[in-house]
Amino acid sequence: DLEDIIAPITPSVRKSLKILRSLPGSLGAAMSGSGPSCFALFKDISLAQAALNSSISKIELAGLDYWSCSLLDEGVGLTND
Repeated sequence: DLEDIIAPITPSVRKSLKILRSLPGSLGAAMSGSGPSCFALFKDISLAQAALNSSISKIELAGLDYWSCSLLDEGVGLTND
């Protein structure tokens, strides 16, 4: 897991994770792959959007870009087409 290596030496990743973990309703936060993207998980999109709306000024003040989206409720499927 590169987060354990990158976060201690990269202030922007540490700052991002701290903000994401502090969002109301956040179930957890992590770095994506080798970075620089970080994300937080929420129970549903409405909680994610509410957390974003209540924290936009803090996120912008930190110089971060942001968005919220939902995940698919089903996995990838293969067809014989």
